[in-house]
Amino acid sequence: MKTICAWCQKNLSGPESPSEPGPISHGLCQECAHHIDAQSGMPLQDFLDGLSAPILVIDATIRILTANQAACQLLSKDLRIIRNHLPGDVSECQNAALPGGCGGTVHCSGCAVRLTVTDTMRTGRSHKEVPAYVNQKDRRLSLRISTEKAGECVLLRIDRLDATDTE
Repeated sequence: MKTICAWCQKNLSGPESPSEPGPISHGLCQECAHHIDAQSGMPLQDFLDGLSAPILVIDATIRILTANQAACQLLSKDLRIIRNHLPGDVSECQNAALPGGCGGTVHCSGCAVRLTVTDTMRTGRSHKEVPAYVNQKDRRLSLRISTEKAGECVLLRIDRLDATDTE
């Protein structure tokens, strides 16, 4: 799969030849992430809200800096609830309620969301449709997530979300 910058169309990964057929995904290159306001006069939040896929912007401490409207709708959360919180708190992961909180329990060492975001932050390597899950009090969320590094942040796209009752 080829990934291109949704803003400047620069190739981020995949085949270099534009004639090669295949699916195309979109991310945000480092230059556009740093200069999006100056280049277009469009605030980053407006840019993100223009994307149809649910996107979370996550920093190096795994805190959610912002999310687009599609992510807020999918998670049934207001942006004020999402902003500056950890993914486990926002998704109501049952482990986030344990002593140590999101990222601080023995269960968190195997969290696919945390591992994928951390790997992308550390290596710059993108991940596509990684299976993940969140156990809530009475249901399990099954996810497919993709990540892309943009400057000092990671864009996490929720490709799929299914909920199954556990009781």
